[in-house]
Amino acid sequence: SWLNRMTKRYFKRLMLFCCNIVLFSFFLSPLSYGQQLSISDEQCTAATEFSEFTIAIENAPNAVESLGLEIQYDTTVLRYVSVESGSVIEDWFVMEGAAIDGGARIGATHTERFSDGISGTLFKVTFEVLRCGPTTLQIANSADDIALWTVGSGELSIDQTADSDND
Repeated sequence: SWLNRMTKRYFKRLMLFCCNIVLFSFFLSPLSYGQQLSISDEQCTAATEFSEFTIAIENAPNAVESLGLEIQYDTTVLRYVSVESGSVIEDWFVMEGAAIDGGARIGATHTERFSDGISGTLFKVTFEVLRCGPTTLQIANSADDIALWTVGSGELSIDQTADSDND
C-alpha cells in the first residue's frame, strides 16, 4: 500500500514534468530556428529606376499551405509595383499585392503544403524608386502558416560608387 502510493505520486510528478517539457518546447520552437523570413538589401543610383527585393525563407519551422505578410517602408522613397513567386512557391497562386498605407500587402496559397526545413525564395517584389534615399523594408503582420516565424528587415541604400564612377 505504501509502495503503491509512492509509485502513484512519482508517476504523477513524472507526467507533469513531461507535459511541461512538451509545452515548453512547443512555445520555444519558433525561437530555435533564428531568422526564418528575410528581405534582401538593395541599392539605388537614381530616382525613377526599379528595384527588386527578394523575400526568402531559411529552414522553415513548419509546413506551409498559405501565407500573407506586409512590407512596411517609406512610401516617399518607394512605390510598390508588382510581386512574383519565387522558387519555393513557383506553382502557387500569388495574390497580386496591394499598396497599403505605409507599405504593401502580399500573399500566396496552394492546395499542397511545402514542407518544414525548406529554404529558398518566396517572392520577388518590384518597387519604383521615387527618391533615391535610404529606407528600411520591414516584414510585418505575417499571417496564416507563417504567423509565428521570426522576421528580418532589408535596406535600400544609395550606391555611393555610382557618383564616383561619373567623376
